[in-house]
Amino acid sequence: AEAAETSQGPLQWLLGTIVRAIATFAFVNTKLRIKQILEQVYVNNSQVDDELEASIRAPADHPLALDTFGEVIQAGRRTDITVFEALDRLPTSLPILLLWGMSDPWMRPARAEAIIAECSQRGLSCTFRPL
Repeated sequence: AEAAETSQGPLQWLLGTIVRAIATFAFVNTKLRIKQILEQVYVNNSQVDDELEASIRAPADHPLALDTFGEVIQAGRRTDITVFEALDRLPTSLPILLLWGMSDPWMRPARAEAIIAECSQRGLSCTFRPL
């Protein structure tokens, strides 16, 4: 941490520490509320079962999940990296779960299928669940 503070300057180090603390809180809070969040997203709550919750919890319990969550949260503010460039940086041991709503304006099924194909080409394990 001391080397990071010296290379970044104390203000940048402090801001980075605050951002990491906020991301940690958001990540843990979200993990604790997976079922509740799914019930808000799914129109038919009977589709929210133990299997669905487990399919989301497993990647969230991965040792690198918090770091990945933090990178995703900060990515839009600091880089122009594409999804595919981000995939190139992931370890092949990290499972990926894509979720999207059928009416989601950002993640259309065709886009998800393209990401899954890209994951496969990179040797990444990627599954998806349309909501």
